[in-house]
Amino acid sequence: MAGLSWFADNPDYKIGRFEQKNIYHFKTMASFSPIPEMWLAATLEYQTGGMVTRGGRATNDQINNWLAGGAINFRLSRGNSVRLVGEWPVSTAQGTSKEREISLVLSHAW
Repeated sequence: MAGLSWFADNPDYKIGRFEQKNIYHFKTMASFSPIPEMWLAATLEYQTGGMVTRGGRATNDQINNWLAGGAINFRLSRGNSVRLVGEWPVSTAQGTSKEREISLVLSHAW
């Protein structure tokens, strides 16, 4: 998968104009289903871009992050399923966020 996060400039920022470049995401996933009611997956994601300029000053803070994750999904009755997803940083650029994600997803297929 490939994704893009884009940001509009903020001309009303307190010290002038605030700008942030696009962030590009590239993600791959491999999944395996040992039984029909369950699947396991592993993910790897790369993020780049996102440089910020505040009041005309560039901060040289490009994102250059690698993230890895995993998921397990269980199919329930009547089109329902429950999924546990986790993702964490493997390598991040200095000064960037080291956010982690753990999600529980309940879904229904009509």
